[in-house]
Amino acid sequence: MEVFPGSIRGVFSGLVEDLSGDPGVVALGLFGSWVRGEGSASSDFDVLVVDGSGLDYEYGVVEVRGGLVVDLCRVPLGWVGEPVSPQMDYRLHETVVLHDPGGVLGAAREFVERVFMSRRRVEVRTEGLLATAEMQLSRASAALSRGDSETASAYVGAGLGSAAVVLMDVAGVPVTRRQFVWGLRRACVKMGMEVVYREFLDRFGVSGVGRREASEVVEGFEETWTRVAGFVSEHGGVLGGLHGKVRRNVEYLTGAPVLGGVLSRVGEMMAVDSCAEAVVYLRGWMLPLLEGFAWVASAVEGVKYDYTSLFRVVGGADEGVREGALGVLGLAGVGEGAAGEALAGARGLVGDLRLDRRRLVESFVG
Repeated sequence: MEVFPGSIRGVFSGLVEDLSGDPGVVALGLFGSWVRGEGSASSDFDVLVVDGSGLDYEYGVVEVRGGLVVDLCRVPLGWVGEPVSPQMDYRLHETVVLHDPGGVLGAAREFVERVFMSRRRVEVRTEGLLATAEMQLSRASAALSRGDSETASAYVGAGLGSAAVVLMDVAGVPVTRRQFVWGLRRACVKMGMEVVYREFLDRFGVSGVGRREASEVVEGFEETWTRVAGFVSEHGGVLGGLHGKVRRNVEYLTGAPVLGGVLSRVGEMMAVDSCAEAVVYLRGWMLPLLEGFAWVASAVEGVKYDYTSLFRVVGGADEGVREGALGVLGLAGVGEGAAGEALAGARGLVGDLRLDRRRLVESFVG
């Protein structure tokens, strides 16, 4: 508990005691900004909850205790077993073990510490990231083939985000939502790839973004989130019919503490004129929020949801949500030509990164 200010240790100790009494909880750990020494007034407390109840997916739950916002990240026991899942590496690398009677979490953390920046482990992680980027670009391509340039452009942005993490991973730069642009810049400078950094900013659409534009995005995000949360509340009866992972993600994303935390962190970014950081951060929240909305809207209509028709589903359910999301994502008025050019450019960037990845790993890892 030494990572916490003394004034909040008592409240957090009570939370850990309650969680450790849950028979489904195998271990608990703290990760995130407080462990990295970056905790601030807007920071929540990220708790890794290792679940032994047979869970086969990850989900988040937000609790507020004594004024503290605690983000519980519940993950399957198998994800921290042998072999440890590479998708857990970033969390385990910085985790402080809080409760671990069986030694499962501690053993996983020790393993990750040994291999975290080995060439083989970085290659495995970055291969997964590139596969994710390519999957998102495949969704973009399918959407474009159906004439949905808005959905195509949204997934182009997601694919670029996954590709950017590859560079941060190779450079050994922490990957965090609230310092994503700064982390990408650090990675590119370290590897002498400043041109690539500028290309990413251009493709993200945040080169030269100013306070006025960023403020409009903040306002648009809050308004859109409110409409989405209202829709979900109104149609809450359909949530029980969704897959557990989808349902829990929707409940998490539309919870008031999540919005409060997001806006608080964005406020800190705006206070120091980190406008591009604020815009990228909000866009990172908007896409999963829209996907959750689309799942609910599809369930209301009794139809199967297809990711490649995201904005058509959203617009059919609530045109205000669609317009608001387009504004936040910087896609208002995007046409088929612009979407096609963006997709081609992203494919080129991701393709080049795949070809150059092993050289980068050999040059900057180990």
